[in-house]
Amino acid sequence: MSVGEVAARAVAGAELASGELGLVFAVGSAADSPRVAEELAQATGVVPAVVAEAELAVVLGAVQAPTVAPAVDAAPEVGWLDLMAAMVPVVWSMALFWQFVAGGERYGLREKVFDRGMVLAAWGGLAVAAQLGMIAVVGGLVVTTVLRSGAGEDGGGGASLVGWVRHRLVALALVGGAVGGLLVAAVFAMVAAGSFDVDLWPLLRWSVLPVVPAAVAVMVLAVVVWRRPEPPDGLWLTWLRFPPSVTMLAGAGAFLVSFDERGSPWILNLLAWPLEQQFPTTGGEIIGPVGRLGGACIGAAVGLLVVRRLVHRLLLAVPLALLVAGTLVWRITGTVAVGFCLAVAGWWAARTAWLLLRPKLLTPPTPPQPSHPGNVGQPGWAHGNPDSGAGSPHGGAGGGS
Repeated sequence: MSVGEVAARAVAGAELASGELGLVFAVGSAADSPRVAEELAQATGVVPAVVAEAELAVVLGAVQAPTVAPAVDAAPEVGWLDLMAAMVPVVWSMALFWQFVAGGERYGLREKVFDRGMVLAAWGGLAVAAQLGMIAVVGGLVVTTVLRSGAGEDGGGGASLVGWVRHRLVALALVGGAVGGLLVAAVFAMVAAGSFDVDLWPLLRWSVLPVVPAAVAVMVLAVVVWRRPEPPDGLWLTWLRFPPSVTMLAGAGAFLVSFDERGSPWILNLLAWPLEQQFPTTGGEIIGPVGRLGGACIGAAVGLLVVRRLVHRLLLAVPLALLVAGTLVWRITGTVAVGFCLAVAGWWAARTAWLLLRPKLLTPPTPPQPSHPGNVGQPGWAHGNPDSGAGSPHGGAGGGS
C-alpha cells in the first residue's frame, strides 16, 4: 500500500474532505522524495511540508514526550455517613447489652449445684444488641480496610492500592466482620452467663442464633464481591454502608421495649409517666405506651430497610410501624426482635442477589441472527420444488430409473 493510499484512508476515517485540511507534514527517511510529496498532495489536497530532521522526527517525538503515569484508581474518601454507619450500632449495642444485664433478675439458689436458676430479662433486647454488634463490626472493618488501602502500604503518603486488590480486601473485611460479629454475640452470652450464674445455652440461643442468618448472608456477599471487581454504582464503601437511620431507630425501639419489660433504666420513667397519662393502659398489661413507641420504631426501621424510595418508604414504614405498635404484647417481643434480625439478613442477601443479577438484567438482549437467504422455504427439503429433480440424487423428475 502506497503512502497516498494510507493518507486517503486516514482522511476518510476522520470524516474530512480533502480540501478541509490546513497543514500536512511529511516525516521519515523518504519525506524529501518528490513522489511522496505528489501522492500526499493528491490524497489530501495540500502540499506537504517537510519538517527539520524528518528521518528522526518520530524518535525525537517519542523521547521528548512527557511521561504519563499509569492510571491508578483514586482512593475512596471516608465521609461522616460512613463513620456514623459504624459508630451508631456500637453505641446502641452496648446500651442494649448493659440494659439486659442491669434489668435482668435471676431466680433460684446459687448455692445449690443442681439448681440451674432462671433468668427474667429482655431477651429481645439481647438479640438486637448482638445484631447491632455484627453490623458495627462489619462496617468498622470495611471502613478501616478502605482507609488502609487508600493510604498505601506505609500508612500515609504512599501510592494507593489498585482497584482489584482493594475490592478483594473489602471482601476479606466482610468475612472478618461476619466472624467478628458472631464472636461479639458469643462474648455477650458468656458475660451474661457469668453475671447471672446460669447455663450458657439459653443465652447463646438469644445472642448467637438470631445473627447467624446475617452472618451467612455477609459471607456469601463477600464471595461475590471477591469475584466482581467493580461496584454497581459509586464505591464499595458507599454501596455496602448499612443505613444509620435504621440502626438508630432499631436501637432506640429495642431500648424502649426492654424498658417496659424490665423497668430499666429508671431515668426513662420521666418519659413513661406523661405517656401513660395521655394513653392510659388497662390493668395487667406489661407493654405500655413506651413499649408501643419502641415497637413503632422497630417497625419503621424494618420498613426503611426493605425499600429505598421515599414514596415506597412512606407506604410501607408507616403501616408497619402502626401494626407493630398496635399488636405488641410481652409474649411476642422476642419475635419482633428476631424479625428485625431476619430483615437485616435479607438486606445483605438482597445486595448479593443484585450483584449476581445486575449484569444479566442490564445486558441488552442479543438480536436474532438474520436467516441465510438459501434457508428460506420449508425445512427438510432441498432448495426449489421438492418434486423437481433438484432434490433428487438421480436428477430425474420421477425418480425412477
